[in-house]
Amino acid sequence: MNFEIKHWRGAFLSGADLRGAYLRGANGEPIKHATPEEAVANLDKVREIILDNEERLNMGGWHDDNEWQKRTCAEEAVCGTSHCLAGWLQVRSTDDAVRKLDPHLAGIVSAPVAAKMFFREADEVLAWMKERKYAEEANGYA
Repeated sequence: MNFEIKHWRGAFLSGADLRGAYLRGANGEPIKHATPEEAVANLDKVREIILDNEERLNMGGWHDDNEWQKRTCAEEAVCGTSHCLAGWLQVRSTDDAVRKLDPHLAGIVSAPVAAKMFFREADEVLAWMKERKYAEEANGYA
């Protein structure tokens, strides 16, 4: 079953199961959510960024501003900026359509298994990332 999200701004999707969802991007092209393997790879990259400096994780908001869109993920990681888990998933994406999405949706598209962590406290997210629990859980999101 495919679902098309036409008006997602301001939508509260916490806990929503968007497996198989058909998410149309700003350019009109469909945006496919990551496979379990891709989600683990995406989270592994974010894990490296966050565990290198735990101050880079700020679960208090998606992004402080839109300046991150002008930088690569590598530039963003060294400039001292912090993001939440969904924000880092969005920042590290090289897909322009994902970078233009709402951060919550970008995080879901990049790593569906991580959606349950988007509104958790930083210490819980850090533990989940350190232990790579997402790798065990990802197959449930196929």
